Amino acid sequence: MLNEYLSTVKETAWPESLPVDGEKCFLSISCGNSFLHWAFHGDGELAPALFWRTPTLITEDFDCDDAEALSRHFPEIVFNHVFGSSSSPTVEAANLAAASRTPLSVYLVSSNRDQIGMLSKLLGCIPSRIFRMKGEDFFTSKEGRYPTMGVDRLATLRGAEHLYGFPSLVFDGGTAITYTASDRNGYILGGGISPGLLQRLNSMHESTDALPKISMEDIGDMIEKAVKQTKPLKIFSSNTQDAMCVSVLSELASNAREVIKLWLEKVDNGRKNNNKQKQNKERKVLVTGGSGDVIMQLLKEKCGNIIEVSTEDVRKKYNVVQAKKLNSLWYNSSFDEA
Repeated sequence: MLNEYLSTVKETAWPESLPVDGEKCFLSISCGNSFLHWAFHGDGELAPALFWRTPTLITEDFDCDDAEALSRHFPEIVFNHVFGSSSSPTVEAANLAAASRTPLSVYLVSSNRDQIGMLSKLLGCIPSRIFRMKGEDFFTSKEGRYPTMGVDRLATLRGAEHLYGFPSLVFDGGTAITYTASDRNGYILGGGISPGLLQRLNSMHESTDALPKISMEDIGDMIEKAVKQTKPLKIFSSNTQDAMCVSVLSELASNAREVIKLWLEKVDNGRKNNNKQKQNKERKVLVTGGSGDVIMQLLKEKCGNIIEVSTEDVRKKYNVVQAKKLNSLWYNSSFDEA
């Protein structure tokens, strides 16, 4: 079924894919792995007038009429634009509302074919023009875009440039946690991808017999308690749930700080800007995504009091030794004590 609707989605081609003359409002949708991030661009402005998010589409969303299913994703102002105020969410109402304007342009930022197919099915029930954004819409290969680079990462990096200029560094905390960076000339340095907070915890639960399942609500409660009571989670935890959470949070904090340090080294020691582009002189680092609040807190002084930190430089006070088969070397002390 989805392949049929995928074929109706056109890739962007400029200037044909621009909003048509007289089109004052259009939609853009960025598809994550857990949520759809919607933006309504209104009053003839390219900048979004309204943001909201909904869970990604599933087959159960199509158990009712497509127009009704689509309407469930719309806040009031968008509903009124598409179906008309005081109207029922029907194809007839959408056609009537569109009679006095142009078809609604919709721009999809997604690498998820299933979501693109389901969105095109829903949006296809109203007068609309649906376009799938390409990576080259945001950065060219000459600017460092590699063929398999996710269009969502490219879009966030271009958004960072729009807000503060180059160089840019963006952390996106979703189902996967990514970071993507550019230099002072707008050339993509690259980035990294790792499992998200919940995925790291789930992997421990699902891959072992003894480790518990921890939800994002559990993490949120632990963080809120630690911050409010100024009692950071101890690195040497005395219960299993804390031990799992503090390790995941510590790894994320340490990695993010190291990424920032290396980014600053590269952009400050790299080629000077020659393109007269907008410059991020304050070296602002942007954080977005569902777990963005947690990442923001961890990047504050003392990791935002979420986890215990050390301020002492101990790098010259220890040696690292690899010891294999440690789990078989317990017998001397144990048998002696017995």
